[in-house]
Amino acid sequence: MTFKVFKVFFARTSVGAEGLPLSGFLAESVRQHGQNLPMLDVSGERFQMRDMHLVGTVWKGTFVKLRDDAPHVVAANDQEHELDLEEGEHLIEKCHFLLRTRGNVLVWQANRSAGGMSRAENYLSSLFDTAVLLPHVMNDAELDGVLNGQLYELDFAYDRPPAVPGRAPRWNQDAFDMMAGIDAAHAKFTLRAPRNGGLADQAKQMVRQILGTPGTGKVRIKLAEDKELIELFMAPLKDSLKVEMIGRYPLAVHVFEGLEEAFNRQRGSIPRLDDDR
Repeated sequence: MTFKVFKVFFARTSVGAEGLPLSGFLAESVRQHGQNLPMLDVSGERFQMRDMHLVGTVWKGTFVKLRDDAPHVVAANDQEHELDLEEGEHLIEKCHFLLRTRGNVLVWQANRSAGGMSRAENYLSSLFDTAVLLPHVMNDAELDGVLNGQLYELDFAYDRPPAVPGRAPRWNQDAFDMMAGIDAAHAKFTLRAPRNGGLADQAKQMVRQILGTPGTGKVRIKLAEDKELIELFMAPLKDSLKVEMIGRYPLAVHVFEGLEEAFNRQRGSIPRLDDDR
């Protein structure tokens, strides 16, 4: 038997300027199109969400990359030849996910060959004709060690998103409004305390929010005036699952079981929302 380990990431979902949960939009799309949603072009590649079904309050599905550029194979006689695809047929690379409607938590099997959550954001934004964001749930424990003391300076870059999600932090809305007013797509910010001083404690919460916001890059902090800038990297909460491979892919039921187990292990590290049960 061959086993493979996949990383598992966790995210929230936010649709449109109001920041609505994705689950209602998926339900409507499944009513319109069935369990396999439309194939769409994203940056010159084709993607699709497939096998969508709701079990209780949890959506289960796959996100797939569709390919028509079939690779060559080497036969047993050591001769190379093409894989023949019929008209309209595609090869697929896929990953599995759960979307828990209670708590609005996306549990995602990472598989880079299938495109990842950034491609899923673009696919869903195109499908629903509005901005869809899937910000990672952050691993606050890894940040606590760095943010344990006083901060002197905060430096970060920000790419204006298509829309600011609902319940967005105030700094995000302010930056968005300022940039939108002058049609700016990219900005850099440096927030520095007075000499021999420190930023207010709210700056630490702002750092956590910045690291979890799509479009931010090179977040750096100084702990004191005479210290060097420290670059912080996004530290998403993550887990893993181990499944038996049946050919190129594992059985979907085993992946979904592994995703549920990963969620249960990390449940205490995922901030609760008002509608959590």
